[in-house]
Amino acid sequence: MVNAATDRLYLVEEKCAGCNQCIGNCPIPGANIAYLADGINKVKVDSIRCIHCGECIRVCEHGARQFQDDCERFFTDLKAGAAISVIAAPSIMVNIPEYQKLFGYLKRLGVRLIYDVSFGADITVWAYLKAVKERKISHMIAQPCPPVVNYIEKYQEKLIPRLAPVHSPMMCTAIYMRKYQDNRDRIAFLSPCLGKGDEIKDANTQGLVEYNVTFKKLMEYLKSNGINYGREEAIGFDDIGASLGFLFSRPGGLKENVEYFVKDAWIRQIEGPGHIYEYLEEYTLSDEKKEELPLLLDILNCSYGCNFGTGTEQNALTRTMSLDEVDRTFNEKKRQRSKEKAGMLGRKRMEYLHRYFDKTMPWTDFERRYTKKTLSLNLPKVDPQELEAVYRQMNKEEAESRKINCSACGYHSCEKMAIAIYHGVNIPNNCIDYNKKTVELEKEMITARESQIQLAQEMEAMAEERLAKVESVNGQVRTILSAIESVSTGNEETAAAIESISMKASDITGVMETLNQNIAFMEERLDNFVNSSRQIVEIANQTNLLALNAAIESARAGEHGKGFSVVAEEVKHLAEQTKFLAGNTQGDQEEMLRATADVLSTKQLIDQRIEEMTGSIHNITAFVEEITANTEEISKSAHQVMVEMN
Repeated sequence: MVNAATDRLYLVEEKCAGCNQCIGNCPIPGANIAYLADGINKVKVDSIRCIHCGECIRVCEHGARQFQDDCERFFTDLKAGAAISVIAAPSIMVNIPEYQKLFGYLKRLGVRLIYDVSFGADITVWAYLKAVKERKISHMIAQPCPPVVNYIEKYQEKLIPRLAPVHSPMMCTAIYMRKYQDNRDRIAFLSPCLGKGDEIKDANTQGLVEYNVTFKKLMEYLKSNGINYGREEAIGFDDIGASLGFLFSRPGGLKENVEYFVKDAWIRQIEGPGHIYEYLEEYTLSDEKKEELPLLLDILNCSYGCNFGTGTEQNALTRTMSLDEVDRTFNEKKRQRSKEKAGMLGRKRMEYLHRYFDKTMPWTDFERRYTKKTLSLNLPKVDPQELEAVYRQMNKEEAESRKINCSACGYHSCEKMAIAIYHGVNIPNNCIDYNKKTVELEKEMITARESQIQLAQEMEAMAEERLAKVESVNGQVRTILSAIESVSTGNEETAAAIESISMKASDITGVMETLNQNIAFMEERLDNFVNSSRQIVEIANQTNLLALNAAIESARAGEHGKGFSVVAEEVKHLAEQTKFLAGNTQGDQEEMLRATADVLSTKQLIDQRIEEMTGSIHNITAFVEEITANTEEISKSAHQVMVEMN
């Protein structure tokens, strides 16, 4: 994903493998920011610190680092009818096959003029030599390379006065077209370099060039739109012709140009991001010490020069020409140009152009100024205590672990990595030692987790066993509850039966009271009857005595007493029967008394038993009530046990 519309170099996040090649090969600490996306390490670009050396694009094997230029906009504006002229870098001849037919295609689309930047390079060489002579410059740094200029403006501002006070070949070409050819078109640069976009947008270049159209994006555009320019007419440049300026695009090309005019000049040739930025630090120290330095530093960011620039397809995997093939092409062209004559006097083209420039224009028309951007090359130092906290965050507790310096993180030392983490441009996850220890910790955690799993399994088995026991207990509790319910029901029935017995006992008590009253009444009547029987017996005894006396008297009376004797006999007989009946009645009376006594005794016993039964009923009732209360308590407890166990 592009971070912003102005980012020329950006990260395609889904392609980033977090390999840290970009960090390890970048000459600027902190220009790459590591972060986590969905737990995976990614590295994006800090567009402020980046100098657009393109080294991250070169080393990224995943296609995660990409750049954008002005190719699409150039074709859109051209098709919309905008007045556009084109200037082409000399490296076009080894990057775009049949490039003159491409010019024919562009002219057919509406491009007005096409100039060779080699011509602007000739102006640059001429202006360099004029500046050295007029300003008595003892040493200066060539500046056709935007990453070098970016680096010095941002990180080596002390070297800004040493930058050549002359524009690059691209800008010299544009200035010449504007000022001396009165060209008011928008200018598009066919370019081998993504960094040229920085130079084009720089306030010190006055917006003379509008588009940076890299060879790579140009060829991709043509291919994606099915454009075959091979059938177009081959068209050459519209300028007056260049000299050896085309050599600028290969390492030492500037040196070759200058040496043609200045014999035995000390010119340092150096290229490649692995060398030039380290050398510039040495250069700064030598300059501060006022030590002798090369008259001209011919310095290029790309290891094989602009012919294999950051905006080309000429990398190790996709290059269409080998280094020697490119050199052979340039050597042949150099031989041809060296023999060419120009002008009415037939001078060699190099000499002719310099004389033409001397007569036509002041070199100061091509003068370049620079702007301090003042950034710290190295990330600021960190307080030891704060650095200690970072080391702990990285799981680097021991001193030995802080000196592993494996470079896997891209910072080449654990200390630099820790500083980067402190400043928020890297993360502990990007440290291989951290990950190793994390893996070990995770391994320990896995072992511990396995133990936990085993323990959990054992606990699960125990839990299952416990559940089985719980279920068994639940069953037993349910049985108890069922029994309790039965007991409770029985208690209720017992209570009801007891209540019924109690009521019947009360009824019996009432009956017994009535019986007592009847027995008392019978006793009273029996007593009367006994008294009457005694009186009858006494009357019978008296009657019998009277009868005996009557008999005696009758006997005395003789014949006259016979009738009375019969009466006396009958009276005697009646008295005896009365006495006999009274005697029998007395026996029955005694039996009745004995029976009454037995009834009274039985009644007393019944009273006693009723009293005992009533007491027992009360005791049973109290006991049943207690059982019922206990049963309810047990039932509640059993229900609670089931709830808790479940």
